[in-house]
Amino acid sequence: MMIEYLPERGVQMAEPFDFCGFKLVLKGPYAAKPSDLKGITLVDHDNALMPI
Repeated sequence: MMIEYLPERGVQMAEPFDFCGFKLVLKGPYAAKPSDLKGITLVDHDNALMPI
């Protein structure tokens, strides 16, 4: 499963039926506006928390 963030589209689910892995992909200048990542908490460079 892949969760993807694009500034122009926001957070969306991609590859929802891939149950072998999990990946959060952030594209664009997300660091400039972390409030755009509603429901996603960036813990550090390699980890993020998000609700089920």
